Amino acid sequence: MKKEEKPLSLFPFNPIIGEQIADEPFVADPCIGHTMPDGKDFIGEKEYIGMEFLIQKIKKTNKQIILNIGDSSTSGWDSNIVTENRERLAQNLPLLPALFQYKTYSDFLRDKLGSEYIVINAGVPAHTSLQGNIRLGLLLKRFYEENLRISWVTVYYGNNDSVWNYNRQDKEWVGKESVNMDPEEYVDSVVMRVLVSDYETNLREIIQKCYDRKINVIMIEPQTPIYWKPGTRVLNEELKRKEGNASEQVYRLLDESLLIWSHALKQETYSDLKRILLEEAREKDYIVPRIKKEYLHRLKLLSQEMGVPYVKIPLDREKDDIQYFIDYCHPIGDANLMMANNIADIILDQGTKKEDFVMKNNKVFKDTQKLSDPLELPTDHYTLF
Repeated sequence: MKKEEKPLSLFPFNPIIGEQIADEPFVADPCIGHTMPDGKDFIGEKEYIGMEFLIQKIKKTNKQIILNIGDSSTSGWDSNIVTENRERLAQNLPLLPALFQYKTYSDFLRDKLGSEYIVINAGVPAHTSLQGNIRLGLLLKRFYEENLRISWVTVYYGNNDSVWNYNRQDKEWVGKESVNMDPEEYVDSVVMRVLVSDYETNLREIIQKCYDRKINVIMIEPQTPIYWKPGTRVLNEELKRKEGNASEQVYRLLDESLLIWSHALKQETYSDLKRILLEEAREKDYIVPRIKKEYLHRLKLLSQEMGVPYVKIPLDREKDDIQYFIDYCHPIGDANLMMANNIADIILDQGTKKEDFVMKNNKVFKDTQKLSDPLELPTDHYTLF
């Protein structure tokens, strides 16, 4: 993956997303839009893992490979660090990484599965299913060229797909040689980064790419808090509104969302009505990346149609559900642990230590490809493994 060094500010991002990728470690990429830089391709538990290092270590093992692709909910992002870094910058203090602040579901999955598997966290913050589809193709190609076979791919996309970005769709600029920076105006409408129909198409292509290489797939339903104040990135921080082309309607809907949210919080006891109001407030908030109902619906139907295992974790919504999240959409603690447990149960139920299988339309395909002899991997510092 050749990465083009140019400012990410050249690309349009809404106020929330723009804050997330304005600084390092991300780099612009002519194919994907933005991605991780060379040498920081993947996310370990405490540090970045480079592609070349990873490949060389995998080649010396016969362990099964689990590749987790997704957005910042996969990589593990803490928006509070972005705010803290503003203060640290003003005080000439070293900046903190917004990654590595808590255990991701990849980290918990390593704990659950033990030493029989290599779990790779390939999440990239602010990615959509379009970008994930492109990146997966590049990753699969590279692994294939190195004669490395992936056993499982887990997929986590939807929050960034169903968010507003000045009415510009990702497909209008991702991978394009030239970009029209003036967004088209839409009267009384809000256009998502990825249309719901394109979201389904991207996920379908992701699944098919895996099936073509006889790789098992697991779809993960994105979870987001419903008590979260609409339009905000972190607690106690007000959104700085940017009025302009194609923004009037999204801010009008945000005002409606805030009214509904305030009304819901006034109800002291939890009820179906309170839940419905909070969900409706979330639905009308197009500033903050939180997956919309229609996208969830398509995700579920596609998983059923293509026979893909589907992970949905149960969260207690009777009181403020911030306990499961670090901010507006990034799961932590019990949420990530539940996801990891569900993923591990699927993998351990469908696979064996000696043979790998691929499930497709109620058929089972055995992959007889042999890998290299095993070699012990480092465990002290390279926590990816």
